[in-house]
Amino acid sequence: LNSRKESSCMHILTISIILCFLIWNAIQQSQISYLQTKMGNLESEIEGSANAIGMPIESTVSPTHDHSPATTQLKPSAPGTTAQPTATTEFEPSVPRTTSQPAPTATTEFEPSAPGSTSLPTATAPTTQLESTNATSDSNRSHLLVIPYQANDIVFDRVNANWLVLVDDELHMIDAETHNSTTVQLPSSGDLLSIHPRNPNKQLPKVALAHGSFVTFYDFNTGLMNTTNVAVTTVTSIVYAGDGFAYLFPADGQWTSIYQVSASTYHQCGSWSLYQGTFSRVNPVHDTWIYGMTDHLSPMDLEKFVVEGSTNDECTVTSDDSPYHGDYNMGLPFWFSYDGSVVFMRTGLVLRNTGDDKDMTVAATFTDVYGHISCSFSSPDYACFNQFIWITQLKYSPFTVYGLKQMNATHHTVWSYSWPYLSPLQVVLEIGPSFELDGEVYEWDAFYSMEFADDGRSTLYIAGSVRRGVLLNTAFWTHELQY
Repeated sequence: LNSRKESSCMHILTISIILCFLIWNAIQQSQISYLQTKMGNLESEIEGSANAIGMPIESTVSPTHDHSPATTQLKPSAPGTTAQPTATTEFEPSVPRTTSQPAPTATTEFEPSAPGSTSLPTATAPTTQLESTNATSDSNRSHLLVIPYQANDIVFDRVNANWLVLVDDELHMIDAETHNSTTVQLPSSGDLLSIHPRNPNKQLPKVALAHGSFVTFYDFNTGLMNTTNVAVTTVTSIVYAGDGFAYLFPADGQWTSIYQVSASTYHQCGSWSLYQGTFSRVNPVHDTWIYGMTDHLSPMDLEKFVVEGSTNDECTVTSDDSPYHGDYNMGLPFWFSYDGSVVFMRTGLVLRNTGDDKDMTVAATFTDVYGHISCSFSSPDYACFNQFIWITQLKYSPFTVYGLKQMNATHHTVWSYSWPYLSPLQVVLEIGPSFELDGEVYEWDAFYSMEFADDGRSTLYIAGSVRRGVLLNTAFWTHELQY
């Protein structure tokens, strides 16, 4: 009897435990359902409020990792607001309250502006601080233009403060201050260009361009263009001389000749020999004196070619060279003083341009450069530290010379020198390895030119190639010197 009573109690206890468990589970399910309902209502209320103010909502659902091309769409927002791209859009993030734009590429087109001119795209506003280029520069003293193209050749028009830039089959004349540009379509891709040295009335320039086996003459004042076919395909230099002819210096052929080209014909100048690869410039004052040098011969020597007396029917050239043959360290490139009285060489050697028995003799040397290191025009930059990349002078300040040179593997400086003693005075500008504009980092690759305009202002105009990633662009830097 006792055994039966114990069995009945155990059975009742088991049934009670099962009933308690079922009741507890029902209560938990009811609470979970209640909480899910509240969460859903709360999420709906938040989304409704966000849509009312135009703010996009990030989904709480984890995205799948799909590697197919992105097809992101912008979510609509309330009127008067800007829809923002989602994380998969190709636009880069920008600063607050601005709209991101795609970075310029090598295929960016020039945007049209006023009739007859073209406005070049810039990487930033015209007055932008060069953060890492020069610690002392500011928006009132410096502005920089970057165009997403690699230039074939660049020449500065000192009379009008314009850059003349060859980009494939287009010639651009860019105002160095306003950045307005006029574009001229060429018959084919241009290689080199030269400005006619005579411009007494301060008109727009006249230029001669070499491209393949053609020479094109163009007048920016009249729009007149003439192209002549010549028997030279590659040249080291084209010189537009004061006599109105363009003179070509062939890049190959070993022993060759100068070619004289007009708007209608060309002539081979004389039977005497010119060595291939001669780099040449015309004297800015005696504009029928052309000086040249080649680094394909040793020792290097400065030559002079006088083209006075040439006509459409005949090329008249007389030549001479310096009296030195290995006595001094000469080097390319070279530049003229503003008055055309001397030639400044990359190595720091200075030779006279006098037209008499002292022509091409030593006038002076830069005391901090000459003799410190020797390298040729084709040597890599790291082997030529302390030598000049460019030398220039102000029109109304003939007692000062300015030289751009590389100080180490990454930094360049512009020094001022006293004339005629050529002792270093001070560093007037420091150029770092890179600068940042509009969120893009550009690294200096090479410098093409450093000039002053003829207006007498101490404004340096510097042109060079810059790298943005693997792309080569062209930069134009305008900087007002202060002492």
